[in-house]
Amino acid sequence: MMYFKEFIEKQTHEYQKKLSLLYDTLKGQPKHDIFDHSDDRNNPYVFIRVKIKSETYDKLSDLNLGVKVFNIGNKLVYRLQNGSFGHPIGPSKILEDREEIEDKIEQGMTEEEAYIDLFKNIPETILKFMEDVYQNIENSLDRRNPVKMDPATDRQLLNSIVTALFA
Repeated sequence: MMYFKEFIEKQTHEYQKKLSLLYDTLKGQPKHDIFDHSDDRNNPYVFIRVKIKSETYDKLSDLNLGVKVFNIGNKLVYRLQNGSFGHPIGPSKILEDREEIEDKIEQGMTEEEAYIDLFKNIPETILKFMEDVYQNIENSLDRRNPVKMDPATDRQLLNSIVTALFA
């Protein structure tokens, strides 16, 4: 019989293994800065900061916006976050498609191979998401102040814009 503590430890180990596999698959991507926190026993995650060619991205670089990938239940999800150790912003979006994983396993892949294959598409997904984030911020700034404010001077306003866009 498995005790509750053993069950939790087993699940945490599985989450950490999946996140480590994600980190190993994505490290070395030229457009991404990846920070591995999968060994955190209480809150394992991987933080991904995407480098985007955008005037708004350059102005907001002090915000250090990126994506936190973590587990909810037995699924990998991602969420906008302010820095590797910052606060999450807005709702989580599902990253892992369990049916797709099971289909790949039925086709003869191991579970690890199926996840690696799924993780290869994640950079495009996150890049598109972050481009949309910065475009929405830029549109919001344009509506609030047509004279193009200097974002570094009003960090509180920017945080409220980002929070409002993704809440």
